[in-house]
Amino acid sequence: MQNGSLIRANFYHIPRANLETVTDYLGLRLDGEGALHRQLYRALRHAILAGHLSEGSRLPATRALARDLRLSRNTVLLVFEQLTAEGYLAGRTGSGTYVASPLPEAMLAPEALRDAPPAATAEPRWSRFAHCIRRYPPAAPRSTAAPRYDFRYGAIDAEPRLLDEWRKRLGRAAQHYPVDYADPRGDPGLRAAIARYVSRSRGCHCTAGQIVVTSGSQQALDLIARLLLDAGDRVAIENPGYLGARNAFLNAGAELMPAGVDTEGLIVDQLPATARLVYTTPSHQFPTGAVLSLRRRLALLEWAQNREAWIVEDDYDGEYRYEGRPVEAVQGLDRPGRTLYVGTFSKVLFPAARLGYVILPESMLDTFAAAKWWTDRHTPVLEQRVLADFLDDGEFERHLRRMRKRYALRRTALIDALRRHFGEKAEITGTQAGLHLMVRLKDYSSGGLKRLIDAAREKGIGLYSAAPLYLAPHEAPPCLLMGYATLAPEEIQKAIEHLASIRISETADAAGG
Repeated sequence: MQNGSLIRANFYHIPRANLETVTDYLGLRLDGEGALHRQLYRALRHAILAGHLSEGSRLPATRALARDLRLSRNTVLLVFEQLTAEGYLAGRTGSGTYVASPLPEAMLAPEALRDAPPAATAEPRWSRFAHCIRRYPPAAPRSTAAPRYDFRYGAIDAEPRLLDEWRKRLGRAAQHYPVDYADPRGDPGLRAAIARYVSRSRGCHCTAGQIVVTSGSQQALDLIARLLLDAGDRVAIENPGYLGARNAFLNAGAELMPAGVDTEGLIVDQLPATARLVYTTPSHQFPTGAVLSLRRRLALLEWAQNREAWIVEDDYDGEYRYEGRPVEAVQGLDRPGRTLYVGTFSKVLFPAARLGYVILPESMLDTFAAAKWWTDRHTPVLEQRVLADFLDDGEFERHLRRMRKRYALRRTALIDALRRHFGEKAEITGTQAGLHLMVRLKDYSSGGLKRLIDAAREKGIGLYSAAPLYLAPHEAPPCLLMGYATLAPEEIQKAIEHLASIRISETADAAGG
């Protein structure tokens, strides 16, 4: 008897309760996961690859197989067609369907490996770029296991009113869903709206044509690094500074040259003469919070002009300013056109929107547009159109005013609580703007600060050292970076009260021991 006859005889008129015995004999197991046609596809394919259905063996007729498996015939036909298209089965006119013969050797596992679990894949030979990014894995998303009082920096408070309005406008925009590729530079309406906004709020001088919309500011930094730097080029970077920028430049093969910061921001006199590019956060230096003085802004522009270097100005949270008059963006002061201005909407809206932009010198526009096209074609269009509406009808700035008031209260609560419970033993910087403070607790060494962070977490308080933001973390001063955006004023006060008790207890234990 041929294999095909045997298979059909065993499937024919088998009750449902006994079906498992038949499928075991044939090596067919419907695993119960997903659609029925996918289950049958996997079962037949496995039986062929494992050798349970040998080359040239005849399969049951589709009607009989469908009846005995209690499937629709269309389901079985669909699976047969798929396996035939992939080369596992072959139909013979007037005779039926057979396992293809010969099967490609690559499909067949050696005898000893049939039904064995798959082997672990070999470690690939990684590129230099891969080795760079593997050193800095992405940050884990915030989980439900976060501390009760979490002073994580970089977080924002997502306002329900904003999210509701965003959803409504996104739904309206989807009624005219674009189906073709869009301009890699970004939606024209959004670029025009951004140009108007940065002109009145940040003092930038640009046209819509100078703007490229990116998937967040990180993509803008990545494009800048890849287009302006070759391996071995020197980049001057603030120390301490933003890890996202540091890694973008390292991934491009750049050599990082640290430049110090003080209460006036980047120390321009420390910039190396051989740097091809300098990265700075002048509106609110990250992480110290210093604002680059006008004197130094002008000195920075002179430095770049004299050395034909580029300035990357990252204005990541300049909208949140609580003291003093905003200083005009470096880009707005730059007449020769040496500045690339990077902006983001992650801090005002929400990070998941992935909307940022870069304002470019006109000589760079075509190359950046081409790089954006070959990177991801363009940033999602619907979100761009919704943001353009927000900017044009004033909702964006109304939301910004609401959030500025909310964050100002939280900032004040944190400063007051630190001063009340720590007094002069807490040195606080970065109070003028942003969503975090840098705090140095003078009684603690670096080791003591780590122990304090561990003890605080046991009490449900999330504290974070600023050391990883220094090029040489082991030389960093013992400072905390304290974000306050997600905590209500009363929560901040309670958390600092608990923190002070931990500190006092630790000091007392040390004195007594």
